[in-house]
Amino acid sequence: MVNLKLSVLLQDTENLCNDILQILDNIPFEVLSNVKDLKEKIDGVRKSVSISMKKFMVRTDKGKELSNHAKTTAMEIKESLDELQKNTGSELSKNLVEFIITNVNKLEKDAQKVEMYWRSYEAAIT
Repeated sequence: MVNLKLSVLLQDTENLCNDILQILDNIPFEVLSNVKDLKEKIDGVRKSVSISMKKFMVRTDKGKELSNHAKTTAMEIKESLDELQKNTGSELSKNLVEFIITNVNKLEKDAQKVEMYWRSYEAAIT
């Protein structure tokens, strides 16, 4: 029997988090001084998403909407990190660093919203 993940959006988000963590491993400290903190946050999001995608409630319209927000934010972070690697040391890199930090915090909140959504239903059922 095949174990199917219930949310493709969240699976994509988890994969993006893995990609982001790999990219962060290759970003010099001089470019992104808080790499360790960002990696910890992304790893926390990845773990949260991994749990959330197994929950039935993320298949509802609201669950899909919340999951899509997380996926979109993760894609923006990955694209920004790719761009940062290409433009290290430029004026653009300063703006990208700020954008990345802001979006990592946003992704953390997006993942929390997904988790709070399914947890509220579990709490109501028990």
